[in-house]
Amino acid sequence: MAEGLSLREFGSQIGVSGEAVRKAIATGKIPRECVGEKTLRSGKKQPLILHPDRAADHWGRNRDPNQVRDKATLSRAAQQAWSRRRGEEPDGEDDAPPPPSAGLRAGSSLPDINESKRREAAAKAQMAVLDLNERQGELVNGHQLKAKLVQMITSSKTRLLAVPTKAKARIHALTMEDIETLEELIVEALEELASDQ
Repeated sequence: MAEGLSLREFGSQIGVSGEAVRKAIATGKIPRECVGEKTLRSGKKQPLILHPDRAADHWGRNRDPNQVRDKATLSRAAQQAWSRRRGEEPDGEDDAPPPPSAGLRAGSSLPDINESKRREAAAKAQMAVLDLNERQGELVNGHQLKAKLVQMITSSKTRLLAVPTKAKARIHALTMEDIETLEELIVEALEELASDQ
């Protein structure tokens, strides 16, 4: 015991895997002062839990009950969480830490998992209906429609502004005053259309 316990040995004592203990150390759930290391013959360093009692105490305060392998402990934690959600005092140990989900529900506006799943299913169904309507031609993409309209308006404006020049080429009797009058009328009409929007 003076040397400490390997992460796997410590994990088996508290009902989790050695990898879960490694993650708990990395995330600070088990503080570094409880951890040491020993050098193997190969020169590789192996982490050890030097103070198993303190580490177990920290683990108990910081654990996620859903990751506990011991089914009895998990069942007790789930029953306590359910009792808290209903506003009842949980049976058993009153000093046991509440599961993380109970704290989230009490003071936040997060929906429960069933509500989230219902919303996700409704959103997926709505997207499927919109996609079907678009494929059947009953619905158009707003971005594509806007781009097409801008293209049509720009093309129309360019063609209308070219009318006086084409008229001069086709009707030789037109004077420069006639061409300028046509240009003014077309520009005036375009400005009126622009101001109507």
